[in-house]
Amino acid sequence: MRLSAIIVSTALAAGQNFSGLVTEAHDPATGIRGAVIRISQPGAERLAAELETGHDGRFQTPIPLPPGDYRIEIRKPHHASATIPIRLPAAAPINIQLTQYGTISGRVTDSQNRPIPGASVILMVPAEEDPAILRPAQAGSAGTVDSAGNYRHFNLAPGRYAVAVTWANMGTGGRDAPIAGAYIFPSNSKPEIFTVTSGTTITGINFTLPAQSVYKVSGRVIGLPPKQTAAVALAIRDQPTLAAAMMQTNTEGEFQFQNVAPGAYDLRAASSMRGYGMMGAMLGDDPLFGQVRIDVGGQNVDGAEIPLGPPRTLRFSLQSTPQCPAAPVTAFIEPVENWAAMFSKPIEIKPNEESTVKGLAPGRYRVRFTKPEGGCYAPTPSVVDTRDDATLRIALQSPGTLEIRIPAPNAVTLSGIDDTAAPTRILPPVPDGPYRFEGLRPGRYRLQSGSMVTEVDVRPGATTQTALQPKESRQ
Repeated sequence: MRLSAIIVSTALAAGQNFSGLVTEAHDPATGIRGAVIRISQPGAERLAAELETGHDGRFQTPIPLPPGDYRIEIRKPHHASATIPIRLPAAAPINIQLTQYGTISGRVTDSQNRPIPGASVILMVPAEEDPAILRPAQAGSAGTVDSAGNYRHFNLAPGRYAVAVTWANMGTGGRDAPIAGAYIFPSNSKPEIFTVTSGTTITGINFTLPAQSVYKVSGRVIGLPPKQTAAVALAIRDQPTLAAAMMQTNTEGEFQFQNVAPGAYDLRAASSMRGYGMMGAMLGDDPLFGQVRIDVGGQNVDGAEIPLGPPRTLRFSLQSTPQCPAAPVTAFIEPVENWAAMFSKPIEIKPNEESTVKGLAPGRYRVRFTKPEGGCYAPTPSVVDTRDDATLRIALQSPGTLEIRIPAPNAVTLSGIDDTAAPTRILPPVPDGPYRFEGLRPGRYRLQSGSMVTEVDVRPGATTQTALQPKESRQ
């Protein structure tokens, strides 16, 4: 036995034909065929190996790899990519579980079950400041209903989602809609939030437009610069990011929305315009903004007036802490309320300087930050109000550590909830545990190992401990 051990040890020192298995995170018994495996060493210009998994999800390097530190990158369409550090020689093959993206699908029909093509179906997520308020999940999160009334959202990262349908294409004023409105499944007052984990497929999320009276909403934007037009949004009051319809005024500031469903709305206007796309207007320098509330029901709304006022400014200040010396970050802002305008306002924030963003509408904005250089992180997305005339003070946060125990050795997958764009991280099976994810941005995460799933908050500069346990079966 001692001689055998010496032979094995010598073989590993000389090199190892590294092997492993790639399976579905939600079904570890199912291997993933055709996943691309790239193996590299830190600082090396060339890959150590590039190969694909076989029909059973297994792979093996064609030549022995010398001892050392390596990085394995795994990619497969419709799955979250994963990166795993390893050290060779390895005592056993590695077991990798990939998170499969989810899907949500359904139909949009009228009260007689006839398809209504052309509507936009928007993927929404609960807002950080108020989970009852929804915001678009991401740029490009809208799909179009086809001629049969079907829609499908796919490649959804793990997270919580709601689904809304609207005809708010810029410039139409609701003319193309049988009923110009914005509808959240199953109702605007009580949206349903769907939880997507690895491999989740949600079907039958169907919208049936009610048979009801529709009305016109017309009026004028007051204070428009000469020969200029304004973008106007007819927005749902209880869900301020959703617009029932959007349009451009004439040079007299006049607008008219057609086929408006009964409800409580905010009329918001922005000027001057340099052009527009589907999601809103591109504004010129020194824009103006205005907002009024209206209620639609029983009769047309005529003569609504939206007075324009000056823009607001948002100020930032980057703070240093003993644990995290301040380093430059980039902030991206997006409005909480729908102003029928596109705000693309990235700004670099430097330490010990006050940074400003001008030309903003009076309202709330969601601010997210890039990671600065170094080991610390900018805070998770914040919501600020330009009407408060205050400075948003930013303090960098120390990374956190997550320590997990599970009943038996298995791969563990970590994905972000506050930041769904964060890369998925995977740890291979650890015989004696615990599993440790280090250098994490503070915030909320989802853990999955096979069918076991939990959510946990990672605190800055601390080690958070948790456990994954199988769900108890119900008799």
